[in-house]
Amino acid sequence: MRVENENTCVWEGSFPELLEGKDGNGTQMKAQYDIGKFPKGLVIGIVAIIVAAAVGGVVLMMRKKPA
Repeated sequence: MRVENENTCVWEGSFPELLEGKDGNGTQMKAQYDIGKFPKGLVIGIVAIIVAAAVGGVVLMMRKKPA
């Protein structure tokens, strides 16, 4: 394995060689990734839009007069 930068590492070799392990008895491979976090401002903006739409819908429904 070699590390290219803080976000990338590379395993080199064939898949059977990688699974074989150092002693030839096999090994277990695990991988994990993270897409990062959403900016706080974006999350707050989305929540504000949803709340405004819900409040607007309730107000419009209350203003309608039955026929």
